[in-house]
Amino acid sequence: MEFFIAFNYPYAVTADGSNNIYVSDTYNHRIQKFDNIGTFLLEWGSRGSDNGELYYPRGIISDSQNNIYVVDYTNNRIQKFDSSGTFLNKWGSYGSDDGDFNQPTQITIDAKGHFYVTEIGNKRIQKFGSEGNFLNKWGSYGSSEGQFNYPNGVVTDHMNVYVVDRNNHRIQKMDTSISFVPVYYLLQL
Repeated sequence: MEFFIAFNYPYAVTADGSNNIYVSDTYNHRIQKFDNIGTFLLEWGSRGSDNGELYYPRGIISDSQNNIYVVDYTNNRIQKFDSSGTFLNKWGSYGSDDGDFNQPTQITIDAKGHFYVTEIGNKRIQKFGSEGNFLNKWGSYGSSEGQFNYPNGVVTDHMNVYVVDRNNHRIQKMDTSISFVPVYYLLQL
């Protein structure tokens, strides 16, 4: 496997249902797509704030229809693209209200099509519906259960959300119900 396309601070990777690989190439302000043996297929994005432009893209995830969702970190939004990089939708803007973002970093999707987005600026996790409609939020700054200090990585299983609480040196396992209270600390150092 050979990669001839240069990366500059690749941040996250995801695969679609056709086994294509997508990489958020953060400092190049783009997404790169490869097949499953590493052959370069295409790229999209450039530095900016218009639809389809990216400004330090971070987290990336694909859905069951092979749509790609990109955390557009500096633009404080999520952008949705089809598998060929065509812009489809976006949600979010800078702020601390419901549905706003302050330094979003990672995104994941559950089996029901709900999205979970970590924000280091607002020290919280937000849950969205399949079209980006705000559903719920959890967390605040601190070190108690359910609080975060630099929440970064996030992943789901069928009933739980696992959050990397980086500066508290722990992983929190959270129930996805309305209360979204911590189930337990999976790991704390």
